[in-house]
Amino acid sequence: MGKVLIKCIQTPMQKYFYDRSLDSVVMVNDEEYQILKTVEKTKLVPDGVLRRFVKSGLLRETAIEEIEHPETEQKYEEKQEHD
Repeated sequence: MGKVLIKCIQTPMQKYFYDRSLDSVVMVNDEEYQILKTVEKTKLVPDGVLRRFVKSGLLRETAIEEIEHPETEQKYEEKQEHD
């Protein structure tokens, strides 16, 4: 399996991940969340792990390299100018 692009999200009550391939937010348990945090960093899904997500069409290979809000870089640059 190639590289995948996800974003892990945690609220006070629950843990989720955003899957770019299906444009979906999926609720996960604590164990899955910890594995997905590693996937988020490495962009690689360990063999045999998270099988239920792969069977559902999630965690597909992507050509996109990262998810970022369009204004993030602009705000960072503006902050640097003021410092």
